[in-house]
Amino acid sequence: MLWCRETDYSNSLYRSEVMPLQSASEDTDESVDQSAISLLQRSSENEAQIFPSKRPHIKRALDTVALFCLFFISIVVIYSIFQYQDKQPVLKSRTFTCGNTTADAQQNDCVYDPLAVSWVPRECLDSTSLQEYNDHGPWEYFQNKNRSGKIDPLDLGFGMYYTTIREHVVHCAIVWQRLHRFTTGSHKNFVITSSLSESKLEHTEHCSRMLIKWVDNFNSTKLHELETRNNPGFQTCSIQEI
Repeated sequence: MLWCRETDYSNSLYRSEVMPLQSASEDTDESVDQSAISLLQRSSENEAQIFPSKRPHIKRALDTVALFCLFFISIVVIYSIFQYQDKQPVLKSRTFTCGNTTADAQQNDCVYDPLAVSWVPRECLDSTSLQEYNDHGPWEYFQNKNRSGKIDPLDLGFGMYYTTIREHVVHCAIVWQRLHRFTTGSHKNFVITSSLSESKLEHTEHCSRMLIKWVDNFNSTKLHELETRNNPGFQTCSIQEI
């Protein structure tokens, strides 16, 4: 029994001696860790002092490269634009005029167009709409509103003449078709500019008011009355050369 107690006592004593040793070992490890951290911090500080931050230099270098790239791209774009423009064909045009008198018009090989109520350069004549206008005839033309002095269609263009209300209505309808052909380029020649009266807004407004008026007060018996007075004009136009 005594021996057992002594054994227990010895074990207790042994444990008490070992415990402090473990504690001392842990303290040593912590001290080493702190020392290592301190060394790393000092090393980083020394590197920062010896090798200053390289980021500003890198940023400046990247900015320089970016600016150079933008400059290069701009040069390429500008060059491409000029190259494209140089390759575009130069559009040339020819201008035709009928002058200011009937003699001028005939000398310049102009054609009287009853749809335009003008002498028109042959190159700018829209024969398609003119044919459609004639198909809605036959039309009668008179020197006076009382139907005296009937004029042959081939002799139009040498003075003032009267036409019927129906002729005026058909004139407006077909002139709008002609205007569309001019603006869309479906004319036989590409007409760039024209002084034709039917191409002006004032003429379109006039025709619109006239048509609305006759729709609101339609009377078929009056369609053949002479009402429209026509004074021949002289036109100028330009066409694009191909």
